[in-house]
Amino acid sequence: MKTHLMENKNHDSCIHLYSIFFGIAVAMILVGVLLYMYEMKPIFTLNNWCAKILGRDFSHNPWHSVALLFISTWIFIAVFLQIKLWCRTRTVQKFWSQIQQIPKKKMLLDLIEKLQIPAQRIIILKDQNAFALTKGFFYTKIFISEKLIEMLTNDELSCVLHHEYYHLRHRDPLRIACMQSVSNFCFFIPIMQEIMQRYLLHQEFAADAEVLRRYDRRILLSAIMKIMKHTKLANTPKAIGGPVYGLALFSPMKVRLHYILNQIESKRNCTHFSLRKILFSVTCSMIIIVAFVIVMLPKYTDATHENTMCYELFQKAPNMSRPLQSVAPQ
Repeated sequence: MKTHLMENKNHDSCIHLYSIFFGIAVAMILVGVLLYMYEMKPIFTLNNWCAKILGRDFSHNPWHSVALLFISTWIFIAVFLQIKLWCRTRTVQKFWSQIQQIPKKKMLLDLIEKLQIPAQRIIILKDQNAFALTKGFFYTKIFISEKLIEMLTNDELSCVLHHEYYHLRHRDPLRIACMQSVSNFCFFIPIMQEIMQRYLLHQEFAADAEVLRRYDRRILLSAIMKIMKHTKLANTPKAIGGPVYGLALFSPMKVRLHYILNQIESKRNCTHFSLRKILFSVTCSMIIIVAFVIVMLPKYTDATHENTMCYELFQKAPNMSRPLQSVAPQ
């Protein structure tokens, strides 16, 4: 109980910190827009600093400043979301490190040996919540609670172990973390979040399909129903797992039940996207591309600036005017 309270307290403090950073980002954007509208433009004096990095001069065209502000805001928010993901990952790691590990019983060791799963990759946790998940980016492990082992029969526990072992073999925690990072940097594309959710469901469906090749469908349904019933009664906090680590308990169980009962229809739903979101995502992507093109435009874009550049170059080379002076009549 104390562990859950500590985890909720840390989670609330992280949310408060994130809201502060987000408020600062929004305030900076609004202040920059207002200053630009009133032609004060003190924030755009950073153009000289940006020009040294990008090799461009943005002072002659105001659209360069607008595009630069837009891209800077995008990078700031993307980095902020990535830091938020890293903080949540650290919070989850601290939470799991506080749970006591217990040795495996002989019955479980015999079952693991029968399933041909490496015993060192399975960790038993002393917890009254029923869960099983896959955690770890490079050295992935399967974590199972003692309560779940007590609830399930041997066949049901075998289904759960096979499900999690599929995530372990395919390194799903690492894949999910990479996709989450890409989704953070493409937060302005609405369809990216949906692709992320569909990928999570697809991996759950693939793991369930692996189980259904070896076991009866009713055994897997019974195991899922028991976990759902205990989760509803125990009010298990959903913040334990998160999207980075694996998903046996915290994935949408109703969608998985629908997949087990009707696999073909669920697979079609995983690959179907609405046309409205696709068009809106393409529009947002084009805005970013146009902003990059505006920023990377050459320094002078019209004939007036080109003539000015030639005149300044001629003034800086006085030796070029001497032959003309010698030819002129006295």
